[in-house]
Amino acid sequence: MYLTFTHKGTLDRFIQNLQYIYGKWIPDSEYEVDQRPHFEVLGSKYLGLDNPNSEEDIWIPIRLKY
Repeated sequence: MYLTFTHKGTLDRFIQNLQYIYGKWIPDSEYEVDQRPHFEVLGSKYLGLDNPNSEEDIWIPIRLKY
């Protein structure tokens, strides 16, 4: 299973989103990070790290906590 989300914005916002996901969302959920690959999908809406209109899909592997 993967947690997926679409990031929109600059690199600074990306870092804030990851801090929230790993520091708040995952610990407060019934899931934990799995050891499979994490990846990003950069499609036609990806406009670069500094473009506030840039979008990319983030995939984080998760599994139910034991």
